[in-house]
Amino acid sequence: MSIKFMVVPNTMRNDGTFMPRVIDQPIMRYDRVLMEIQESTTLRSHNADLAIKRLTLSLIKYLSDGYKVETPFGVFRAAVHESFASETEDFYPALPSNNHEIEVGFRLNKDFVGKIVDNLNTERVADYSLKHPKVYDVANMNRPAATDIQPSEVLSLTGVNLKIDPDAGDEGVYWISQEAEEVKTGFLIENRNNNIKLIVPQLAAGSYTLKISTRLGNHQLRSSLHPETITIV
Repeated sequence: MSIKFMVVPNTMRNDGTFMPRVIDQPIMRYDRVLMEIQESTTLRSHNADLAIKRLTLSLIKYLSDGYKVETPFGVFRAAVHESFASETEDFYPALPSNNHEIEVGFRLNKDFVGKIVDNLNTERVADYSLKHPKVYDVANMNRPAATDIQPSEVLSLTGVNLKIDPDAGDEGVYWISQEAEEVKTGFLIENRNNNIKLIVPQLAAGSYTLKISTRLGNHQLRSSLHPETITIV
């Protein structure tokens, strides 16, 4: 894969120059990263998860204690920002009425960045207008490591242009069986442009293709199929 970008006018400077804008960038889920660690090391995915969570707790502890913390990716640090009314004013970053702030920053390791840059591929897109819904990733919220899905489980769809009008009878998330029969999802827990969470309907065991049908603004109905087949057990 590559990072897709297009060149657009620089509206921040408004001086006739142009700037790159990354487009159509999918998300790599954490559970898939854990599975890749399992495939390339002696660690099981749950052991890798425990190690990363332990690292996270250590970062919280030492950053809270005022340390800078080194990692293979770079250095974490916490700092005090904004302004004080006087030299003796107390520091209360939790209050919304003042300008006090604690900022947690991260300075990337140059070698780490260099390896990314050396392996990075880019693709310039001259004309881009995504006029249909697109699902990048499907995640089982009940059993993240599972390769199959059961009825009544919660499924999370991540992508773009996903929001559905529940009052429009022809919009929705549909399950298409191998016999080309369609079943519409009856219940959405979350309904946003970049994420839909739904309850898997009572489907017969088998392989299904997900179809998203929605309108963008007041335009005509647009649909797309998720390329990966989903197995219901």
